[in-house]
Amino acid sequence: MEFVSNMDCINPHTEAPIGPIPLYSASQIETALASAAEGFAQWSGVALDERSRRMRAVAGVLRRDRDVLSRLMAKEMGKPIAGGEQEVEKCAWT
Repeated sequence: MEFVSNMDCINPHTEAPIGPIPLYSASQIETALASAAEGFAQWSGVALDERSRRMRAVAGVLRRDRDVLSRLMAKEMGKPIAGGEQEVEKCAWT
């Protein structure tokens, strides 16, 4: 999906530019929402044991990449790294 334009992402601590964030049109957003609704319908049809297996796999990836993710949160949001680590663990909790 091509984006309409972009805006700069700024590090809130240093005020240094991080990079561009794409901006999408209303119709592109509607298309993405429709796709998400279709994906949710498909996910709802997956057996509970399989959904559980997949979610545990995602939790493993989050925990594996905790350091990278917490540093990214610090860079993009100004969140302390320890807070980012806690957020990753909260998201990975299964």
